[in-house]
Amino acid sequence: MLGQRLWARLDAGQSLTPEIVNEEGADLLNDPSGYLQDLWDDCTPEQKEILTSVASGRADEFSGASARHVRPLIQRGYLSRAGSRVQFQCRAIRSVAEGELGAQSELMTNLFGTADRFGQNVRVLLQYRLAARAPIDEHLLRVTEKIIDAFDDPNTSLALFREAARQLLFLVWRRVLPDRRIPVAWTEHWRSLQSERNIRVTPFTSIPADGSQCKLLDQLTGQHRPTDTCIRRSTYLLVDSLWGIGDYGQHRDTEETQLGFLVCSCFTLLEAWAQLEVDLQRT
Repeated sequence: MLGQRLWARLDAGQSLTPEIVNEEGADLLNDPSGYLQDLWDDCTPEQKEILTSVASGRADEFSGASARHVRPLIQRGYLSRAGSRVQFQCRAIRSVAEGELGAQSELMTNLFGTADRFGQNVRVLLQYRLAARAPIDEHLLRVTEKIIDAFDDPNTSLALFREAARQLLFLVWRRVLPDRRIPVAWTEHWRSLQSERNIRVTPFTSIPADGSQCKLLDQLTGQHRPTDTCIRRSTYLLVDSLWGIGDYGQHRDTEETQLGFLVCSCFTLLEAWAQLEVDLQRT
């Protein structure tokens, strides 16, 4: 990028001086194209942590496992080795590491850079994600808040997932089948698939009250659907997963639940909420 700027600036026969290089380098830091941010974003979290550490003077020697993250930075010309030390070779990348982008990466490292930090801060991340959701249903909101608040008690938190899945399905049927009656044509469609093509489907005549609701939603969003609906297949997959998590929460006995499973379950719930928010507005 700097080479392109220098080529465009110099006239035929004009000499390249350190002053010109410094001027163009300084302008490059404010380049509106986002070129430097693209270079920064192309670095892994471990590489960003190394760059911000070197920029702040907190570390200049890297060995062992961290050495494999330093090597690509040297190959790109961002860093160089001086004996056992590591120092910046590229002033533009150093400026990025010392600036706002570097501070953002350092913040993410401080919050989630280790398993302990992740465990300490992930609940706040989920709360922010929840706050960004439109309150499509007050009951669903209250249940989700309780799930996140009960993180320290997996028994309570996981047991609430069935209620969350049940409420999501309630919202689905309120939109797709507001009178809660399955059209006769849908039932006959599934019966014909059973009898004529020996396909294993259930000819539902009403909305079931248990987990079979997921089977009904499966048939309404899969390849054997009798008609198109506003609910996407991906939304069904999330809701079906949540119902399974709810079943697990009700009957998990003494099995220990890892934090990662609970976090993954919460993000699944929040994404199902986000997808359904879009689906309910589709025609």
